[in-house]
Amino acid sequence: MAGPAVSILFDFDRDESVVAAIRDACHSTATLIEGDDFWVESTCKLGGSYTGEGRPFFMRFADASDDLELGEDIGLYADALGWLPKLSVGLAAMCNRDQDHRILAELSCYICRTHGGVITMHGDFNWVCRDRSFRARVDSHSDVVTVVDVDGSRTQLFKPSILIDWMAHPDFRMLK
Repeated sequence: MAGPAVSILFDFDRDESVVAAIRDACHSTATLIEGDDFWVESTCKLGGSYTGEGRPFFMRFADASDDLELGEDIGLYADALGWLPKLSVGLAAMCNRDQDHRILAELSCYICRTHGGVITMHGDFNWVCRDRSFRARVDSHSDVVTVVDVDGSRTQLFKPSILIDWMAHPDFRMLK
């Protein structure tokens, strides 16, 4: 069963040195690499906590407007962020166990801490978090930006600090 996915949005166009650095970081966690697929065995080198069996993940680099499937509505993100998302790094867990959610969050946080950007789980955080007080904290946190799409749906964009707080919560899951 496929697992959760995120995109990390950046305010710069594709830069091959950044792409190489992100690939190298993700691949440093892996025991096996096949094209865009890699099997994470440990996130410890990136400041994470996972060590265990290799877990399958997928990575891709795309234009942010294409990745978000917004076309001309990419301006909604530019208005909310104060900058236009240009590059998107997509990461997806190929499985849906607890460790896959944690690995995905740890990889995303590392990439953001190292290269900037924001993390989107492609949906409304309220779908995954049942804790009302934590949801209220997320809604009002300065490291979270909420984008309301043309159809009225909400998407939160996270900086690593709030995602790290969410990882410490007993109900932690990425949006799937």
